[in-house]
Amino acid sequence: MDKRVLLGLAVLALLGLVIVFGLNQTGFFLAPVQEQKILVGLTLPLSGSLANIGEPIREGVEDSFKANGDKIGNYSVQLIVEDDAGDSAKTVSNYQFFKSVGVNSFFVAFTKPASAVNPDSIKDKKIMMFLGTATSIPKSNPYAFKHHYNAVDEAKVISTIVGNNSSALVYNSGENGEVFKQEIMNRIGGKISSQFMFDNSNTDFKQIIVKLKDANIQAPLFFGYPANLLNFAKQSRELGYEPKYIGVSANTFPETVNAIEQYYNGKTVYVFSSPFQKTDFDYTFGYQSAELLQYGMNECLKRGAVPDDAECLKETMINATIQGKFGQIKTDEFGIVDVGSSLYTVKDKKLLPFEAS
Repeated sequence: MDKRVLLGLAVLALLGLVIVFGLNQTGFFLAPVQEQKILVGLTLPLSGSLANIGEPIREGVEDSFKANGDKIGNYSVQLIVEDDAGDSAKTVSNYQFFKSVGVNSFFVAFTKPASAVNPDSIKDKKIMMFLGTATSIPKSNPYAFKHHYNAVDEAKVISTIVGNNSSALVYNSGENGEVFKQEIMNRIGGKISSQFMFDNSNTDFKQIIVKLKDANIQAPLFFGYPANLLNFAKQSRELGYEPKYIGVSANTFPETVNAIEQYYNGKTVYVFSSPFQKTDFDYTFGYQSAELLQYGMNECLKRGAVPDDAECLKETMINATIQGKFGQIKTDEFGIVDVGSSLYTVKDKKLLPFEAS
């Protein structure tokens, strides 16, 4: 048989295989190009006592990506959400799952869970969007980017209410409390007559309150979680402790704002420091943190890199300034977003601006 005939038959046979394969796979002559996808992880406390913080963060991150169609250029973004209940061991387990499925960027809340996965983030070169107060994490990890209120800013603002009043520190154990205490001491150490540290599980502040009352402390500064604060407020009223101010940091969550007025005694003014006047600031932080990540991904695309390339992201998200939905987002050389705080009081379950006299 003529060689040209044989060649023609071979070409026809090959074309037939292509057609059959294409039809079997898709119904078309050619198999489709697989969609490019980016996986982003969220390990947050979505159950337990900290769910009131984790849920708004999740909603903020999800809404931020949805606002851009869950797209980065021609890449689709899929969020993988896992509950860690604020437990560090679960956070590590969630991180290992993220790693196994190809996640290169993930969100985590609170200092202890973030500290637990920080070494892995560094070793594996995974971008960690950290929603917590500890600045030591991004300063030790070039792949970590912090966006939440800052214990240093909180101390700077709340210390202004002391004035000439006698003051004392009541703060929870752990890195955040220590940072807050140190900043207060650096600023107004001479006006702090006593210090009381408590564990986060503590529910009984009566001994501390009696000491504050006996010493006539007129402006105690309190740093702790909502349950801690509400117990302190309740027991202060029961024991007749009526200072001029009680300064509260890191605590403008809905449950404190909604409940604190029932413990007013008519003489004490509760003064809160907060980055936002509304109580849904965790939603805002989640939204803005996702805006920062999306900005970095788009900048990497412009550089010709894959959007979730960690080496590119750690460069594009430092010293960055972007205009987001809730205002300007600006990072420093460590990837820390400066949010700042202001003073507020509570009336009719709403935060109202307060000026220290």
